[in-house]
Amino acid sequence: MNPKKKNEMTDQVEPQEAPVEREEEKANDETSPEEDAPVTVDSPESEHDGEVEEDDAGDLHDKWMRAKAEVENIRRRSRLDVEEVRRYGSAPLLHSLLSILDGLQRALASPPEDSDESYIEGLRLLEQQWVDVLASYGVKPVTVKKGSPLDPSVHRALREEAAEDVEPGQIVEELLPGYLLHDRLLREAQVSVAPSPKKEE
Repeated sequence: MNPKKKNEMTDQVEPQEAPVEREEEKANDETSPEEDAPVTVDSPESEHDGEVEEDDAGDLHDKWMRAKAEVENIRRRSRLDVEEVRRYGSAPLLHSLLSILDGLQRALASPPEDSDESYIEGLRLLEQQWVDVLASYGVKPVTVKKGSPLDPSVHRALREEAAEDVEPGQIVEELLPGYLLHDRLLREAQVSVAPSPKKEE
């Protein structure tokens, strides 16, 4: 036989059928997604864990609010302390300076007989300077008026003194001026008061 014809006969051999396994694999690939999706079931333990997390978050929030309130209280107390020191921290020094003012006022009340007017005027200017300096720090005199009732919170009665135009227990004379530092007593005013009527035996 001719070799050329033999080759043509081998080329005309029909192809064999594809294996059946490929069709089965294709069928398996076409499985629906719903069958492949994992199934999740909410267990009671997962719900309990969520409640615990919410409780923990609430506790943390409460602790944070309490800590915030405490910080605010500390800040408020600090501001009050600073204001307290600013307004009243100089009280001991100012109280000691009052004695100098007392000396100037006594010198003006009874000046030497041979003193000239310029000397007296110099004392008055010095007294006014002291009063102005004390006033700049919030020092002001306690009100004392003849015939006014005695106020134990700012007045101190040192003696009784008879006076026809003053009712018993009322102020007759101011012996030593008193002063306030802002709204607090710096030194009480020393006064004399009219005596109470004696009881008949």
